[in-house]
Amino acid sequence: MIIHGALKDSCGRFFIIEKAKGSMAGRWEFPGGEALPGEDVQEALSRIWEEVVGFPCKVGELLWEGESQTYYVSVKGPVEPVLSTHKQYRWTYPKAFGCLLRAPSLQVFKKS
Repeated sequence: MIIHGALKDSCGRFFIIEKAKGSMAGRWEFPGGEALPGEDVQEALSRIWEEVVGFPCKVGELLWEGESQTYYVSVKGPVEPVLSTHKQYRWTYPKAFGCLLRAPSLQVFKKS
């Protein structure tokens, strides 16, 4: 199962990251990845966020389900990413997603 976490700040902006390598290089997405056998969504997303951006998250409600699942997430303390597999991060409003080259996880916001 592929899962992603959508972190939204108090201004309504979402935390997104740009893929650095592979066929999706240059595309923006919510941090996510594949759950390991036996992991529930909380365990998987917390582990994935720790690996990808350097801090764990707490899973909230399901935002979207399609080829993958995207959940709202929250974090404790300030967001200070340490990207391991991605090029850069940004906070952006959903209406600006349409201007970005998007990976499937951001397709939840169709034509914003």
